[in-house]
Amino acid sequence: MSDIDFSMAKNFGIPRFERGKIQFRIDATNVINHPSFSNPNASIGSPNAGIITGTSVAGRAVQLGARLSF
Repeated sequence: MSDIDFSMAKNFGIPRFERGKIQFRIDATNVINHPSFSNPNASIGSPNAGIITGTSVAGRAVQLGARLSF
């Protein structure tokens, strides 16, 4: 299974508020979007024998966010 996750955040101060801060964040799962296929169908007698029908890792997902604290 090949799955690489990534997260990055940056904090900024708000000039007019002494303790005010804003954080921008990005989170991503399966960054390289590499497929990780499931095992092939092992039922020798069925018409789907040896066919790979799914993946064990979902596709790339990216989430952006912001957080305001004061």
